[in-house]
Amino acid sequence: MVHCQISNALDGKAKSHNPCITTLPKVYNVEKKLCNYIESSSAYKTKQQDLLCTMNATENDSNLRVIDDDDVEGDIVRLTFDEDVSDIVSNLSDGSSYHTVESEDGSPSKFPDKKKRRRSTVELRRSTEKARISTLQQYAVLNFDFERKAYFRTSVASLERMLSWKRRNIEYPLHKGLPDHERKDALEIFRSIFGFMEDNSTTDRTSHMIVILSIVIDSNEKIRDETICQVLTQMNRNPSAISVIRGWQLLLIILACVPPSEALKDSVCTMCNNFLSSNNFEQSPNSHVMKLYIEHVTKKIPSINIMLPRQEIPSQAEIVALKRCANVKIQLYTFKDKTISVSVSSWDTSQDVVAKACNCIGIADSRPFGIFEIAPNGTTKPLSSNDRPLDYLSSWSRKQFETKIDSTVLPNDYYEKFRFVLKARFHFPLNENDKIANEMRFTQAVEEILNFEFPFTFLDALELAALQMQNISGDLDSVSGRLPLLRGCNEEKKISHLKKFVCAKFVTAEKLVEIERTLFSFYKKLKGNNAYHARCLYLGKVLSLKLYGCSYFSIQTPQPHLSHPLSPILPVNHHGLTIMNSLSESIISCHEFPNIMDWGYSPNSFAFIEKNEKGNSIYHCFLTLTGMYIHNMVTIYKNVELPNQ
Repeated sequence: MVHCQISNALDGKAKSHNPCITTLPKVYNVEKKLCNYIESSSAYKTKQQDLLCTMNATENDSNLRVIDDDDVEGDIVRLTFDEDVSDIVSNLSDGSSYHTVESEDGSPSKFPDKKKRRRSTVELRRSTEKARISTLQQYAVLNFDFERKAYFRTSVASLERMLSWKRRNIEYPLHKGLPDHERKDALEIFRSIFGFMEDNSTTDRTSHMIVILSIVIDSNEKIRDETICQVLTQMNRNPSAISVIRGWQLLLIILACVPPSEALKDSVCTMCNNFLSSNNFEQSPNSHVMKLYIEHVTKKIPSINIMLPRQEIPSQAEIVALKRCANVKIQLYTFKDKTISVSVSSWDTSQDVVAKACNCIGIADSRPFGIFEIAPNGTTKPLSSNDRPLDYLSSWSRKQFETKIDSTVLPNDYYEKFRFVLKARFHFPLNENDKIANEMRFTQAVEEILNFEFPFTFLDALELAALQMQNISGDLDSVSGRLPLLRGCNEEKKISHLKKFVCAKFVTAEKLVEIERTLFSFYKKLKGNNAYHARCLYLGKVLSLKLYGCSYFSIQTPQPHLSHPLSPILPVNHHGLTIMNSLSESIISCHEFPNIMDWGYSPNSFAFIEKNEKGNSIYHCFLTLTGMYIHNMVTIYKNVELPNQ
């Protein structure tokens, strides 16, 4: 595979009026000739997609002509130039691709007043590695469309013009090969960029920004790169310093939503460094503001490229924070209505936010904890490690706005009641010496049991209540034959005290005698266990419950089944997958993780393959819009829980 790279010496040799653009030196034309030759060479035509494209943006140099060529061993091509180019070739970027093997006197010039010409033979070697694009000029030569077609002729735009500020709207997108609908999007994006950055804009700048983000978030990588390049070129040689600051501001907001491609990433970093290192940067007005944005972009580029694009346009609060290069404060609820205030950036994932929250309250290991979205109706949805919490906030804001327009389905304040909860994930091992983490996990388990968030039996509730009493009060005095907290209380007070330990669903006046007798027998068996052992037994009992810690997903069977109703529920926890009847809440079938061999999802379904007792494979498939979340949870449980067991 042949790769020709533009020289890194472009920036060093050329005269520049701006840190981001250069006029093209002679080395550019030499490399252009090399690339032109290889592109037309029959031996390398199959490699055209990997070559540095023909540089039609510059004028031809008649002196630089390939007058002879020779294939050597199939890997090397020797090109003889009608001029001595040895000093130029020595400055080309990739020494493994180019080097001058000889430079000798050629035939005398046909013009007697001119000196004798010298010829150079240059070897071009095949490179096995893809050329690294590190400047915007290199990226532009590879990806920009320089041809401008009119009715009767085709002109070629210069590289300098393509990479410089435009004083009016463009008629052609920067990138080549865009289909018609993407070309329209690219031109619409530039109109909005122009309106956002220019000083004499008559439209609200926020509306221009929303147009850009709404197109970019739903588009592919080429449109994202087109948008970033348009912003970069509009800042290049822009006569207005305020407009350049708006450009960096807009670039930061765009990069908070979508990443640049791998090919463009280094070019963005190089442009940032060029701006900061330019001689006239410090003298420019508001340079300290510009420097803040540039440093913020440079700092975030590494984390941007490992993230997926955003799903939502940032909320108004997030946009204001981005314009200030600041973070957004969000509240994470814990149990007993306690909250943790966490400062979150646009690039923080839920895993990052959990680490910050655990650090605030003194938990050493944040892995056993996660963030859950809690709806007003009690529906719980776990955030995967790569989800961005600010995306959820943006989704709540958008849905809240839509609800205010049409409040026939939901109350106006429905989405204002959504919140994030920091919860322990029981499939992760917990450090016994981390007292705060153990306290938090125990408190969570007690509250979930008392609120009957997961189904369990009457006897399970009383056994757990006895363990909680042992944790608080210690050993039971078996002489009196009564529970200490119920001694001397009337019926009303007994019910009130019992609801602090037993789920309210099971505490009734009719069952009071049975509850007291059964609870006493459980409590009596726990004698000798201290508070720590009682908590461990409590958590062990909770984890043994079949449906404890489940996340519930609504699914549908593709066709009526004898054992499955049309709309069952799929609870997922550390035990496996359980299929339940949504009406009777009865368990239809259980599928434990050791028996699940493979699983997968599509946008509209989730499927898994189970191995039965006879060793046969059974295929299960359900229709659901939450297949990705089910897939992620199964992956976590299979990769984390089973090895620990």
